[in-house]
Amino acid sequence: MSLLCSEARSEGFAFLERLVRDWERGTNRFTGAGEALVGAFVGMQLVGVAGLNREPYDPAPARARLRHLYVLKAFRRQGGARALVTHLVEAARPSFGEIRLHTETDDAAAFYERMGFQPSTLPTATHVRLLRRDGRHA
Repeated sequence: MSLLCSEARSEGFAFLERLVRDWERGTNRFTGAGEALVGAFVGMQLVGVAGLNREPYDPAPARARLRHLYVLKAFRRQGGARALVTHLVEAARPSFGEIRLHTETDDAAAFYERMGFQPSTLPTATHVRLLRRDGRHA
């Protein structure tokens, strides 16, 4: 995890350090109903990470937040981020009807839009994906 944090910091992203800090403090261990923290590995090397929490900024029972998605530069555009997001979207379906996220880059926005997220004007989310209980996109 230290390599991911170091590289993310060098790109100007502090969210992985926050992930580690929250985990160590026990304030976010992704253990709530429907929550998950997943990693992408090449062999034994952790090359990517992403999490799903209940929405903390605008809480509602069926609302989740995808957060902390990061893949090492050397492993980007190889399907790791897509696999992480796909896994979390499928894991969210039994518990959530909506997933929100916030991203800061145009490349990430384009990626999420290819993954079925719609741009949002909400003050706490740049993108939203609605889920149906029957597993189809809304």
